[in-house]
Amino acid sequence: MKLSELKGDKNLKAEKDSCSWKKSDLLNLNHDLFENKDNSRSFNKRSNNSTLSLHISAYENSIKTNDLINNGEFRSSGSASLIQNSFEFPRQQEKEEATKPEVSQFKASQKLLNPYESIHVNHSIKESTKMPEFIYPPSLLNGINIDVPEGFKIRPLGTRDFDNGFLQLLSQLTVVGEVTSKEALDRFNTMASMNPLSYYITVIEDIETQKIVGSATLVIELKFIHGIGCRGRIEDVVVDKEKRGLGLAAILNKTLVQLAKNLKVYKLSLECKDALIPFYEKFGYKKDEGNNFLVQRFG
Repeated sequence: MKLSELKGDKNLKAEKDSCSWKKSDLLNLNHDLFENKDNSRSFNKRSNNSTLSLHISAYENSIKTNDLINNGEFRSSGSASLIQNSFEFPRQQEKEEATKPEVSQFKASQKLLNPYESIHVNHSIKESTKMPEFIYPPSLLNGINIDVPEGFKIRPLGTRDFDNGFLQLLSQLTVVGEVTSKEALDRFNTMASMNPLSYYITVIEDIETQKIVGSATLVIELKFIHGIGCRGRIEDVVVDKEKRGLGLAAILNKTLVQLAKNLKVYKLSLECKDALIPFYEKFGYKKDEGNNFLVQRFG
């Protein structure tokens, strides 16, 4: 046999083996693909069953949780994910943020006031309330029977008196300064709103002109001494220079002495110039021997 024929037989055999191998591999590949497809179906089926079981379990847990809440037995552990979505685990939430506890919140503040400025603050607290017409109730004078000359009347200081010459009358006694109507009414409201009352400013009005022609003040000081008593002071006694000689100053003093007694002060005092001592002694005042009146002026 020739060498070329021998080589031809070998090539023919190799081609047959190659075809046989390819056919076998193809069959094996198809078999593997079929098995993988079956395995995939089996895996998907198991996966679906597992997911369904998780959903069923979560649904049952949500029902139990609702029952516990309704029965008042539920205790929060700090996570709100179960209540937000009972079909998701916390790691499945797109955004897991710690929720703030729903508690009432408020802010409180305290500002300490200067005690020397409190008198300017009190009136602002009462702005929402109606300002009293008089600085003290006129009924407190009902039981005091003092004869008043015809054409005049005695009563507590009123809000309208600032337009009827009250501050101008005080300027005949001492320096008043530049006081606006608002400032005067604010101070009036402060005095009239005190509880208990401390300022009993009493005026005499000329009925015809409605002008204030006389004024005097009874100031009540609260004490711890004398059985939690109170002391009275008479201050700022003044009568219009055009109405002096009519006995208006005596009417004011008698009225306030009786009012002080009615308010049960344990002591009533006043300061006056030496020349006026005989005048005030007529109403029961006397010099307190051994005690001296001292003063410091700051303005």
